[in-house]
Amino acid sequence: MNILIVEDNPLIALDLKEMIVGMGINSVFIARDKKEALDVISAQTPDIVFLDVYLKNGENGLKLARANLNDSETKIIYLMGDTDQRLIQKVQSTNPFAIISKPFKEEDILPVLNEALRESY
Repeated sequence: MNILIVEDNPLIALDLKEMIVGMGINSVFIARDKKEALDVISAQTPDIVFLDVYLKNGENGLKLARANLNDSETKIIYLMGDTDQRLIQKVQSTNPFAIISKPFKEEDILPVLNEALRESY
């Protein structure tokens, strides 16, 4: 099981990674931008991707998902700090597995991750 976290905030990314590793999953990769994410996607084929909608340098997680993840079995879990309805509709158009609002807690992440893991097997 490979899990990719695409998040430009290192504190959020590391916190999320700790939660996932705490569940016994050790194959967790962090990408801070689109280029790093594409490198991991091509090398590791993630089963689950936690994807920030807005990345640094104006990069967009939605475009990354549409261009590189929509045709795969990869489960996309968006991390969103913005709750604008139009943005939520755009996110939903990519058929995500889930959308989690930031800031999040472990109790927000673990049930969603457990369900994604169940559906991946």
